[in-house]
Amino acid sequence: MTIIINDCNGNYTKTWHYWDNKPIPQVGDILIIHFGDYNEIAHQVKVIARVFDGTRPDMVYLTTDYKKGGGQ
Repeated sequence: MTIIINDCNGNYTKTWHYWDNKPIPQVGDILIIHFGDYNEIAHQVKVIARVFDGTRPDMVYLTTDYKKGGGQ
C-alpha cells in the first residue's frame, strides 16, 4: 500500500511508501509530515478526505488541511 498525501487544494505534498500492514489514516486523524534533507521540518496536518481508486487499489489518496507553500 502507498499513501499519497495532498494539500487542501489537491496539490501533491508527500508519498508514504511501503504502508502494508499499517493503519490507514482516516478523516479527522492528525498526521505529522516531514520535509527537508534530514526531515528537520515537521507539520501537523488534519486528514479531511480519504479516496480509494478502483483502478489503483494499492494506493490511498489523503487530502489534508495543509496549505502548500504557505504553511498552515
